[in-house]
Amino acid sequence: MKNWPATYSAIFTRLLTNRNRLFVDYNVLSEVVNRELRMNHSSFVAAHGPQDYKLWRNSADGRCAETRTYAIIKSLLGSTFRLDGKKYDLGDITEMLIPSNQDFTDKAIVNLCRERGFVLLTNDGDFSGTELEILSANRTLV
Repeated sequence: MKNWPATYSAIFTRLLTNRNRLFVDYNVLSEVVNRELRMNHSSFVAAHGPQDYKLWRNSADGRCAETRTYAIIKSLLGSTFRLDGKKYDLGDITEMLIPSNQDFTDKAIVNLCRERGFVLLTNDGDFSGTELEILSANRTLV
């Protein structure tokens, strides 16, 4: 499927219309911010040619993208999403140090969702095989 933004926008709209409680934590925010900045960098490179990511991020264009991204996040926190999280203990961290197909942040997200009984909305195939309830348009996850 090539139109992921429209698909997930429709899912998000339905969740809001049905008055679902939506939660986000630091790990998800980190993934969203980093992904958005990487996508902005890719668009810049496509239009202007190669530029190192860190140089771009510290440029006027990069700072502008970062400011826009942060403004969107701020507008959603508290109004649309409730902030939740957890303090990870030694057992949590030890479990997350077992090699798998997930990066460390994904493991933290799984840990939080499992503990709180959250349904995860994601398109990321790295979450396949988890014991979570997942809402996704990615057929490898459902």
